[in-house]
Amino acid sequence: MKGLKGYKPVIFVLVLVLFGVGVFFFVTRKPAAESGTGTVSELSKLVDRDYDKNYPPTPREVAAAYTDILMYLHNKECSDADIEKLVNCTRKLMDSELLSQNPQKSMIAGLKSDIASFKKDNIEIVSYTLPELSEVTYFTFEDAECAGVKVSFFTKKKDNAFAKTFQQYLFRKDSTGKWKLYGYKQVTS
Repeated sequence: MKGLKGYKPVIFVLVLVLFGVGVFFFVTRKPAAESGTGTVSELSKLVDRDYDKNYPPTPREVAAAYTDILMYLHNKECSDADIEKLVNCTRKLMDSELLSQNPQKSMIAGLKSDIASFKKDNIEIVSYTLPELSEVTYFTFEDAECAGVKVSFFTKKKDNAFAKTFQQYLFRKDSTGKWKLYGYKQVTS
């Protein structure tokens, strides 16, 4: 092994270089999730929610899921494909009677018009507030369990003026026990 004695510094340098190259590739080729590009987007979180397995259990939570989708649609730049996906999500939260009165194509057209109006007037939905659990109203109507949830929306206009509006949601429990959006309207307070 006398002949390897002269090669020890070369082998040591070669190991150091290989180690350095390995570290370089490890650092520059992080998995997508570590580099931030593989994180689940806000859109994916909304679209990928499995309402068949994980349906919101209360009218208040259904209102929150529905409102999260509306906020995203009105505040983000959405492609036509994204709008269609998100409308499909909202339709999963709706009562069959409301769905029959609002065909998908009509919903998409109406939503696009509403979004365009928000963009034109430079209005942003800043946040929303759900009522306390004790403020959700429960009642029976035509032998169906129903609930009312009033959501407060805070918007900001182009002149930086803030406004507060209210949306009254009406829910009806379906035959599987899920609270479905039955109707909604803007109310004054």
